[in-house]
Order: sequence, then C-alpha cells, then structure tokens
Amino acid sequence: MKRWYEWQHRFQKKNNDWYQWTKPVANLQAEFGLLFHEIKDKVRSGRINSWFENVFYREDWNARTAAGANLEPTTLYQWVHEYRYKDLMDTAGIIKVNEFPLEMDRKIRPVLAKKLNLKADTIKYYVHNESPGHHFPMHFDRNRWGEFKTDGDTTYNPKYGLFIIFFDDWKDGQAFQMGDRFLEWKAGDVYTWDHESTPHGSCNFGYEDRYTMLVNGEYA
Repeated sequence: MKRWYEWQHRFQKKNNDWYQWTKPVANLQAEFGLLFHEIKDKVRSGRINSWFENVFYREDWNARTAAGANLEPTTLYQWVHEYRYKDLMDTAGIIKVNEFPLEMDRKIRPVLAKKLNLKADTIKYYVHNESPGHHFPMHFDRNRWGEFKTDGDTTYNPKYGLFIIFFDDWKDGQAFQMGDRFLEWKAGDVYTWDHESTPHGSCNFGYEDRYTMLVNGEYA
C-alpha cells in the first residue's frame, strides 16, 4: 500500500493546501441529531442491513483504480498487498450501510441538498461505522463525477463535492487525519476536502463506535 500512496503523492496530488479542510463547513446536529440516533439503533439491532468492507481488497476497486491511474491491475494489486504491510491492510475497513428506508431518505436528502448546496438527484450517501480496532490507511481519493469505469478517464470535476458528517462528539482513541493535521470534531460537524490532493486516514483505538455519514454529489 505504501507504494500506491507514494505514487499518488507524486502523480495525483496537485497541492499541499490542506489546512483549510481541517475546519468544519457546517454543523447538522440540529437537523440530524435524532435521525443519527435512530440509524445507530437500527444498525445495532439489525433492522438496517450493514456489512464489513475493506474497499482496497475489492476486485472492482482494483480494476477501476488501476485504469484511472494508467497502471496494470497486477501492479496495483501487488502494491496494495505488499507483504510488509499485510497486517495493516488485512485489518483495514469499516462497517458500511448504503441502503435506507424510503421514509428515512425523504428526511435526509432534502437537508443535504439545502445545507451542502447539492443537486438532490445527484446525492449519494453512506454510513460508516469505524468500530474499535479498525482503521482506514492513509490514502488519496480518486473520485470522479459519474459512475466509476475502467476506461482510463482521470478527469476530476470541480463541481463534485465530498463531505463527511460525524454523528457524535470525538471520543478517546478516535483519530481522523486530514492532510497533516488531526480533526477535532463535534457531533454534526461537516467537513469537506480536495479529494484529488488531500491525503487522509482514520483509526479507532478507543472503546466506542465512530459513526459518520459520507456524502457526495454535484453542486447546485
């Protein structure tokens, strides 16, 4: 994984202007506080489907990422599975939720569109639970507007935004690095970043689940 991270530093990153992304751009606790509690309760009770995922080990991630970087899929696979970092990568991942009841979506989507200035019909959102003992290694995103493909298209659309919303106040042992600094979040805080050029990663070596909502969409 280190060689892939170094490749991104060298060939993908366009700037080191990271400090601006360490401050929240909004807070949605008033709008989503009760809803976040409901989501966590339904995930814990199994009333909303969730599963553990290590995206770096997915074949489709390897295929589309290699194509976008003009690398051979076998090369990227070898970089991600480098034996020296086997323990790091084998234990990476999050508990993911990306299917929500219609009545819940009707509460979420309009608020995200209004508060984050996004086109409602372009919004995609997911809930991540980084439970104690799990982590997400340092990386750069390779998000592009539209569906991921394996056609080598590496165009980044500046009208396309990424956001992360924290469900709860920071707790002991929870860390999220953005650029070269660590975030200090409160419940409902919303952060965004230059997904082409800002490295980030997270871990939970505490004792409480760390829930977030990941949001992407096209600016209105």
